[in-house]
Amino acid sequence: MDRQTSWVGVIVVVAVSVAGCASTPVERKEASLVDLHDSMVAIRGQIDKTLASLNGLTSASPDRLPATYQQFAKDTDKIAEQAATVDEESRQLQTRSAEWLAGWRKSQAEVQDPELKALSERRHAQALERIQNIDRSLAEAREAFAPFVANLQDVKQVVGNDLTPNGVAAVSGTAVVQNANQAGGAAARALDATIADLEVLTQTLTPVSSR
Repeated sequence: MDRQTSWVGVIVVVAVSVAGCASTPVERKEASLVDLHDSMVAIRGQIDKTLASLNGLTSASPDRLPATYQQFAKDTDKIAEQAATVDEESRQLQTRSAEWLAGWRKSQAEVQDPELKALSERRHAQALERIQNIDRSLAEAREAFAPFVANLQDVKQVVGNDLTPNGVAAVSGTAVVQNANQAGGAAARALDATIADLEVLTQTLTPVSSR
């Protein structure tokens, strides 16, 4: 699935499911949610891997410096790419969630039965709460990724120009390494919340028979 349109699929499918339309297959809904969930899990894992590479570099023995630096540089490039994915997902959600809410309200107005209208209201409220939570946690992750990636790239550049025990030791003693660890931890916690809410949203919208 095109990463830039993944949230479009999620929001549209959620809206249709809550409104009660039967024309959208359950498989499409599950695929959209699972795709986003798996992407966030992969990025969350890359945060841990990148932090391990950073801290491994600062404590590497002289003979291991070239290898540990190469791994750190590779992980830094990877997490920078994934930070862009988080940024895009966050911005897509902010736009599409408003469209989804407007579409749901329009379809809800056509429901005549009071019991079904109340049921749809409850389903809508459950889904909307999770989407809003995901919106917030993705925004928090996006904010944390900015200093995280910037610090990593600074370390990559400076150490790459002075790949010696003294050069690494000098960088290790600066606040940039501590800041990278703090920002990485904040991004990880935000994605943990995103992943948890995605799992609940999937359970909320998936029929029991298809789980």
